Amino acid sequence: MDFALVPPDIEEVLAQAQAHQLGYKGPIDGSRVTPKGDRLEWQLGRPESAELPFLCADITPRSLRVAEGEVRTQANRVQGIASVAVAVEDAAATLARYRHLLCSQGESVAFADAGPVGELGLDASTVTINGAKIILASAQRAATTPAAVWLNSLLAKRGPGAYALAVRVPDGAAPHLYGPDEARGVYIELSVDDVPLTRRVFPAGA
Repeated sequence: MDFALVPPDIEEVLAQAQAHQLGYKGPIDGSRVTPKGDRLEWQLGRPESAELPFLCADITPRSLRVAEGEVRTQANRVQGIASVAVAVEDAAATLARYRHLLCSQGESVAFADAGPVGELGLDASTVTINGAKIILASAQRAATTPAAVWLNSLLAKRGPGAYALAVRVPDGAAPHLYGPDEARGVYIELSVDDVPLTRRVFPAGA
C-alpha cells in the first residue's frame, strides 16, 4: 500500500531526494486520454521503499484529472484526510529521511520527533503537511506488547508502508472503523473528532 504527495515543484523535491540518496526515480512522465478526448499529463517520483510517499505532479490542469464540484461530495460525508499511519522499522530514522525530502517546503510542513506512544510499546514521529499528518510508527526494541507484535508481523509480511487511514467526517455523521483488510492489514477510520494518537498507530480491534 502506498500514498502520494502533490509537490508544487517535483523537480525541486526530487533534487533534494537525490542529494540525500533517498532512492527516488524520476521525474517519470505519464499521460492518458480521457473518453472526452482531453489529454492528461503528469510526472511521478517513485521511492524504493513504501515508507516514503510517491510524488505526483500535474502538468495539465489538475481539474481535468481530479474532478471538482458535486462529484466530490461522498455518500459517507468524508471531508478529507486527517492522518495516514505508516509502519516503519525505525520512526526516528525514517523521520530524518522525510526532513531531507521536504526541507524546501517551508512553513507548510512541520516535523515532530519520535517518542513513545502510551503503553503500546511503539514509537511514533509525525510529519504534518497543511494540517494532515503522516505518522511513522515503529516497534520499540524488545517490546512484546500486542501492538508491537502486530506491527512487527505486518512489517515481516509485506514490508514498510501505510496501514491505517483516518478521515474527517462532519458533526452528525456516523463514525466507523473498517478493517483490517486481511490481505494487507489496512484500516480506515471515519471520525468526527481528532483520532487519538494511540488509536492512530494501533486501531481498536487490532
